Amino acid sequence: MSAPLAADRVEAWRALQTALAAARERLAAGGSVGLEPLERGLEAFAEAERRPPAGPEEEAALLALLDELEGLAIELAAERERLRGELDRLDRADRARRGYAAAGAG
Repeated sequence: MSAPLAADRVEAWRALQTALAAARERLAAGGSVGLEPLERGLEAFAEAERRPPAGPEEEAALLALLDELEGLAIELAAERERLRGELDRLDRADRARRGYAAAGAG
């Protein structure tokens, strides 16, 4: 029989999972992701992870949580690239507008 998850780990993991789920929902809805709740979740997680997993159950839960973190990182990177492209497009449009305006003024 495997050891039950330690209460501090369960609480820390739930806090981080809640923050991750909220961030992913906001990102999927096109909203911005507030980093403060994620930071608090990560701090609690890091504090609880100062010791190695107590058994296979904790190790599996830890790996699942790390997969969730990696998923969010991938989604954030994709959103960053999308925003970078949008900013580039807006910058080109603004430069073209200024160029046309300068040509018309001359």
